[in-house]
Amino acid sequence: MRATPLLTAAVLVLAAGAPAHAEPARVTMTFTIAAAEVKQGTRVTLSGRAGFGATGNAGPVELYFRKQEAHPFVRIGATTAAASGAFSATLTARASGEYQAVYRGNHLRGRASGSDYLAVYTTRTADRKLFSWSGTRVQCHPDCAATGPGQTLGPGPVRLTFRRSCAQPDSSGVLAFTAEPGSVPKPGTPGWRHFPPGATTTDIDLVPPVRTGHFHLRWHSPAGKNTTCDLAFTATQQVEQKNYI
Repeated sequence: MRATPLLTAAVLVLAAGAPAHAEPARVTMTFTIAAAEVKQGTRVTLSGRAGFGATGNAGPVELYFRKQEAHPFVRIGATTAAASGAFSATLTARASGEYQAVYRGNHLRGRASGSDYLAVYTTRTADRKLFSWSGTRVQCHPDCAATGPGQTLGPGPVRLTFRRSCAQPDSSGVLAFTAEPGSVPKPGTPGWRHFPPGATTTDIDLVPPVRTGHFHLRWHSPAGKNTTCDLAFTATQQVEQKNYI
């Protein structure tokens, strides 16, 4: 009858000496995409850090993508976190959506995940109207003038389409984009175009030296019985338009 307490004691000693199972450490994670938006086909870097402490964080990281929140994530690649927990991968941007990185951890580290959004766009070139003006039977003796509102141009030349028809065949003038509409330019002054006498429609490219200013037309007709003119111009500029996909 005394053997039972001895056996029980032995069992208790063995149980107390057994090592406890260690739970993986809880980790923190950061994850970012190097740009907020890129043109379709651009290579982008996804990077982050996952782990607990400065070392011991090596583990697999899987990468996922979904275009909309209602869609499931689809696996698009994988990389490996270093012992420090740092990881990165470079992918080609195809569409706007949410990227997710899932750190799978190791026997000492638990799992974690993070996500970031990337906007992807295509581009096309289009003509943007900057300003237009027209006047019919405008009295241009000695001068007539029209000045547009202040505005800022985009990069590149401005396309001007100018139409003129004057009762006096010797009528002439200037068309410009300038910060000083009241100035009197010399022929060849950048941003100003001088038009000799004649009744024509003219398309020209104007390269103003300033990007902020006014479109300005000044026209002169010599004295005569009828000094009126029909004048009109339109200014456009090619711009790159984004289409997010």
